[in-house]
Formats: sequence, C-alpha cells, structure tokens
Amino acid sequence: MKLSLILAVSLLLVACAGRDPRPTRTIQAGDGSLSCAGISQRITQTSNAIDDYTSEIRKRRNWNIGWGVAGAFFFPLWFAM
Repeated sequence: MKLSLILAVSLLLVACAGRDPRPTRTIQAGDGSLSCAGISQRITQTSNAIDDYTSEIRKRRNWNIGWGVAGAFFFPLWFAM
C-alpha cells in the first residue's frame, strides 16, 4: 500500500519535470520606437484582451458549475458536459 502510494506520488511529481520553460517576452520588436501615446495604447489593448479572456473563463466556469449542479439532480447530464 505504501509503495503504491509513493509510486503514484512520484509519478505525479515527475510528470511535468521534462517540460522546457517558455518564458514570456516583455519587450516586443518595435517597442523602442513607440511614443508615450503608443505605449499607452498598447497597454490599453493588452488590458482589454486580458479582460476579455477573464470574462470568457468566468462564462465557461459558470457553465460547467451549472451543468454540475443540474447533474446532481439528473445524473445523465454529466455525460453531456
């Protein structure tokens, strides 16, 4: 029992160990030639993209929660998710 638990935990811990890191670039090509207005516009675009993505994630989460609650009362709905 202990051996299988140790084996399962070690497999879970090692599963992502071989993945190469993908750092995010903070400086884009052409950033040096932007004016203050251009930088401000780029920050606004990025903020809007993040807000859109966050709202989409919330919609998906709420949709899944709704199906999960409905599935608690009607079990076959879980297979429709």
